[in-house]
Amino acid sequence: MQLLTKNKNTLNEKLHKIAQGFLSPRDVLFEIEEEQLTDLLSPNFVKENDQSPIGQGESILPGDVSGQLVLDRKLGELLLQEAQSRNTTINLIYSLTTGDLEDFYVLTSSKGFFTNQKARTTFCPVQASCEGIPTLVDINCQYQFNTEPKMLTYTFNDGSKFYIEQPLREIILKKIR
Repeated sequence: MQLLTKNKNTLNEKLHKIAQGFLSPRDVLFEIEEEQLTDLLSPNFVKENDQSPIGQGESILPGDVSGQLVLDRKLGELLLQEAQSRNTTINLIYSLTTGDLEDFYVLTSSKGFFTNQKARTTFCPVQASCEGIPTLVDINCQYQFNTEPKMLTYTFNDGSKFYIEQPLREIILKKIR
């Protein structure tokens, strides 16, 4: 594989210029496309137990975050309010098919956002990325909403637990080859 920068020089040529002091690493990274950098770096990431990723989508704002998945605005609002009343926090990953201004509070309070919608310019993806929240669109998943209630447990950052019974919302990730 030969990695070219935007101005058609190879990465090796650019790295040589960095070593000579003619370019900064920032200048070179600015000229590399995200896909090219991913191709260069991916073989170096260790797969745990040879497992492939469970989902794949298009990154608007990349990032690596951890949190508890919330597929419902009202549940997200409840968890954030409960965390505030307990004087703690909770890391949420917010996901929904569509969204609007009513999702603003949960969205901007989340650590990450993803959706199965392909549109990059709808409210939630645009707002999340503007807020600096790692954002993915076009995730290969389906949302499933059941009417049967189930007991759910959420853990706040101080270790305390919150139990709530509500209709089950699930996300089904399609298999990646």
